[in-house]
Amino acid sequence: MSSSIVPHRAIVPAISPCPGPLRIAREHPWKGIPQWPANWIHPPSDPAPPWVGFFELRFDLPVPETLRFSVTADERFELWLDDQWLAEGPARGDAMHWYYSTHEVRLDPGAHHLVCRVHALGDLAPLAQHSFRPGLLLAGHDAAQPLLSTGVAEWTWHPDHSRTFFRSALAAPDEHLDTSRLAPLAPLPVIIGAAGNNGSVLYVKKHVPLLAPSLLPPLRRADWTRELRALHVDDAAWNERFPDAPEDSHADVLGPWTDFLAGSGPLKIPASRRTRMLLDAGRQLCGRLRLTFSGGRGSTVHVIWSEAAVFCADTPEADDDLQSAKGQRDAWRGGFFRGHHDQIFADGRIHSPTTLWWRSGRFIVLEFSVADEPLELHRLSLEETGHGPALSPAVTGHAHWDQLAALCVRSLQTCAHETTMDCPHYEQLAYAGDARVQLLCWARLLPEETGLHRHTLRHFQASALNAGGWSASSAPSRTAQTIPPFSLWWITLASDYVQRTGDFDFVRPMMPALRGQLERWLALRDPATGLCVSPGGWNFADAAFPGSGVPPGGRPGEISGLLNWIVLHGLDALALLEQAGDEPLLLARLHELRAALLDALVRHTWDDAAGLFRDAPETAAFSEHSQALALLIPGLAEAQSRPLLRWLADPDHPAPPLVVCQAFFNYYLFAACLRHGVTARIARGLAPWWKLSDQGFTTTPEHFGRTRSDNHAWSAHPLLLALEIAEGKLPELIDAR
Repeated sequence: MSSSIVPHRAIVPAISPCPGPLRIAREHPWKGIPQWPANWIHPPSDPAPPWVGFFELRFDLPVPETLRFSVTADERFELWLDDQWLAEGPARGDAMHWYYSTHEVRLDPGAHHLVCRVHALGDLAPLAQHSFRPGLLLAGHDAAQPLLSTGVAEWTWHPDHSRTFFRSALAAPDEHLDTSRLAPLAPLPVIIGAAGNNGSVLYVKKHVPLLAPSLLPPLRRADWTRELRALHVDDAAWNERFPDAPEDSHADVLGPWTDFLAGSGPLKIPASRRTRMLLDAGRQLCGRLRLTFSGGRGSTVHVIWSEAAVFCADTPEADDDLQSAKGQRDAWRGGFFRGHHDQIFADGRIHSPTTLWWRSGRFIVLEFSVADEPLELHRLSLEETGHGPALSPAVTGHAHWDQLAALCVRSLQTCAHETTMDCPHYEQLAYAGDARVQLLCWARLLPEETGLHRHTLRHFQASALNAGGWSASSAPSRTAQTIPPFSLWWITLASDYVQRTGDFDFVRPMMPALRGQLERWLALRDPATGLCVSPGGWNFADAAFPGSGVPPGGRPGEISGLLNWIVLHGLDALALLEQAGDEPLLLARLHELRAALLDALVRHTWDDAAGLFRDAPETAAFSEHSQALALLIPGLAEAQSRPLLRWLADPDHPAPPLVVCQAFFNYYLFAACLRHGVTARIARGLAPWWKLSDQGFTTTPEHFGRTRSDNHAWSAHPLLLALEIAEGKLPELIDAR
């Protein structure tokens, strides 16, 4: 087998091995002819998940050749060629869009070896991961078809019994790796399944998703080892509280570990000893820790990733508080850590394992419980991963703005992978409301890269194919959770894309589903008021509203003024799409509906005495949210806009108490301020963001105050302000701190 470096490139967007529409048999038009020149292959006996296994192919080349192939798997794969890592995937998708990637390699004559590790976790997989029938599909292009294609070439399979999995929140499961079970097993023949279908079929089959080319570049992989810092070493267990103060001799204990991290050479842990080390990555990141070790037969290594230390009482009754019982985010003395907990069991041989899926956090706790044989550590490394290239934050020339922009960029990069994500340490789900704000920021950071935006739109389209017709709150996802206001934010996502790119043709096939989201709201109009009744589901607007984030009037069957403002924004976004699609009749209807809904909002929620919109008819509840959305609507009459602008501009305005926007919804408040030139209000609203660095945050949080997640990109939108300042705009905000 060749040992030289394999020249490789990923082709973006991916290319089908057999492009073109579905071919139909002339004599039997009810039969579709599959277009991929390859078949899915599956392990013998089709084991139920979870499982991990290796598909392998050996082949020979008589002359140098450049080979092109497309590959996907169910659920996930990593691919090596001649012992060189090539690729991972597929990008997360759904039944309508199961993504494949395309690769090109230049090979020398001789023997070659393709190895593809596939893992399928079933119910233990992250909630964003779909599965239909676990297996592998790889198709060689042109002359490579008979040489490489699954179902054609002589692929084999053998299982990997070394890993077991345990549920951990909503993201990937915790992994236990028993290295004694890593011994190679005899190759077995594979099951040949259905052919690849190239995105369309005559008969929908339960276990055959529709293939789609990935529009995303490969995930970024960057070494972060040099940034790791050893904070503490002792002999306690991983889950024990760290001491409040260092011992006098601690510097002597810490020194060898600091040298080891710097690459000084191996470090040996004596037999029958427990050692705990706390690592600090310096900021929140997503990545894989790799530990190379030998010896230590019977020893156990615990690896725990955490966003921050917690300082509450560590009791079963306090479990619900662990996520938010945090203090200074760079503090750890006197606290303890919880998070993903992986374990490695040593068998005495040399190994260099890492987890199948990346982890997220800032702090990493390592516990080495060494048995009767010393454990020798050879190297510890950390590889960061995420969407897009490593980005430099905005350079405004003003230290406080650059510091804030750096937090925002880190949040955006750690909350974007094959999809956008709400929080990488917890759910790893792409919610429509979150995604809209994130993608508006990404459009400024990487204006030419639209793949993430397009994938997001596709997923929400697929999620609407259900009995209720609502798009899911997050997509892709195995859950059926419905947040009806987020279905409206999906419409704005589509409008943002067309306004950004002019590419209405990409959105055109989604228009029936997008129209359907608005129609579901309009079907709930109350004859007496003309306002939409709140539908069934979780009518989340913003975490600022106590309890579940549902505003007044937001429970099913009630009427919420705020939710109707969101309906109006969805209606305006759909109107922009109909205009782009040259649909004058549909556009005229939307204009009529808009006028009627705006009139109903004014008649039933405007409060003359307060000069504000109420959050629901016949209530005394007010929020910044309703006022912000109203001020963003073109055509609001002066009788309402003038009092609202006085409220917006005057910090001493004698308004009744209002619910204040939390991190997410401040995007819309700031947008209203920019629209009307009231930047002083933005300066006041930025106060919680200015405190983040002093509080030890390295990313923007889910909420201000007690928060579950320290890393939530829906609060990264002040980056848009920093980018404006970097371009010489908004000079009045330079000294906003």
